[in-house]
Amino acid sequence: MKILMISGFPMEGILLAGFLKNREDIEFLGLFAPSEDSLKLLAMQMPDLVLFDIDLNQNECFQMMQSILIQSPELSFVAVSTYDDFSLVQTSLRCGCRDFLLKPLKQEDIDYVIRRFFPSHRMVGISNYQDVVKKEKENKLDPGEEGSDKADYYCFRQIMKAKQMIDERVQEKILLEEIAKEIYMSPFYFSRMFKEITGINFTEYVLNKKVDKAMEYLSNTVFSVEEIGLLVGYEEANSFRRMFKKKVGLSPREYRKQQNKR
Repeated sequence: MKILMISGFPMEGILLAGFLKNREDIEFLGLFAPSEDSLKLLAMQMPDLVLFDIDLNQNECFQMMQSILIQSPELSFVAVSTYDDFSLVQTSLRCGCRDFLLKPLKQEDIDYVIRRFFPSHRMVGISNYQDVVKKEKENKLDPGEEGSDKADYYCFRQIMKAKQMIDERVQEKILLEEIAKEIYMSPFYFSRMFKEITGINFTEYVLNKKVDKAMEYLSNTVFSVEEIGLLVGYEEANSFRRMFKKKVGLSPREYRKQQNKR
């Protein structure tokens, strides 16, 4: 697999080269300045993935990107920028980018892009997680094992730890950023990996756990709706009622009444 970067900032190329230096399956073709010459170089190099830094002369960068894609529509572009601006992300995607990364670039972001668009080169893919689960159950996985299994094991265990933390803190206001910090992952990467491993996004998982616990209280205790709301992390009873009805289709009182009839 070949990766190339277009940027007017040499340090970005050095940073990316550092992320890829231990990947024997990836060839980093280098950093090229955004210019007409890059069009010719791209045609000659034929990279699989192009990281395009759009911080300098954004309009020119987008025009250049579109010109390249007209000639080589099979190329995969990922926009890179310092600016976390929705309109910029939207424009990037409309111009043909497959993703958008914020600077400074991080190892996990590069790994994610490679895994997402080139699954045969993934470091930690969903099928690998199934292997991790199987190996763990069979006690065949060594935490000190080198290579992708080691990465799989670490990430899988961290996400399982996060699930356990959520399960134990249903009574609290659970924030993605706080959980990510406790398991030493960036919020962005944690969110992606949580969804990939569990099959459900972080917010939905938290809400489902809160609803499950609330239904348990409604069925087995005489606590008031307000008290149950507090027990699952909702200080405002109305917020709890709205969340519960949206997830269950019944208000808490209606659900309790239905359970009492059984």
